[in-house]
Amino acid sequence: MNDRATALPIKVLYVLAAVLFLVLGVVGLIMPIIPGVLFLAGALLLLGKVSRRFRVWTRRHPVARSMRLRMASLGRVGWLDRAKLVGWMTLEMMVSGVRGIAAIGSAFVGKLRR
Repeated sequence: MNDRATALPIKVLYVLAAVLFLVLGVVGLIMPIIPGVLFLAGALLLLGKVSRRFRVWTRRHPVARSMRLRMASLGRVGWLDRAKLVGWMTLEMMVSGVRGIAAIGSAFVGKLRR
């Protein structure tokens, strides 16, 4: 099988996943329930796998380089530790969301009392 034929579908999947991550990242920046920065970092990583120009940019830009190196270091972490990390991040996301909803609710109740 030709490498170019298999590379194109994989690139398309990376781009679709990156677009989804970008959308979730922007929504996450607006809503406190979703960790937006995490999705934006994932989108950077995926776009770097598809585009050579983007990969070069992420190597030169200090913040993007730092995120890329952190994501690369996750490859050395075992699956059990990754599962624990995902669990803790999910728990933190849920607590953060409940706090955000409680803050909005208390602000709304405070306006109703006035």
